[in-house]
Amino acid sequence: MTCTNPVSREVKLKLNSRRMNLKKPQGKFTGHVISKDGLKPDSDKVKAVENMPKPTCKKETFSLLGFINYLAKILPRLSEVVQPLGDLTLTNTQFI
Repeated sequence: MTCTNPVSREVKLKLNSRRMNLKKPQGKFTGHVISKDGLKPDSDKVKAVENMPKPTCKKETFSLLGFINYLAKILPRLSEVVQPLGDLTLTNTQFI
């Protein structure tokens, strides 16, 4: 199905009717679950974070921080909670 809105044609937006989730009680989108109750994290993503191994170097710490950053919209104090991990990524900090 191709969208017929003139603006969507201008930016070449196309919608795939087989992948659309219209009139459903909830849907997954970019690591979140959107429902009538609002925006929540996708439980599969949360489990993936919980099961990630502890970082053993700065590179792995950056990877972990990047992966959980999508939760910032839902967890208002996330920046405070991950501050110690962020401190490990500073240039003059020795990773222990």
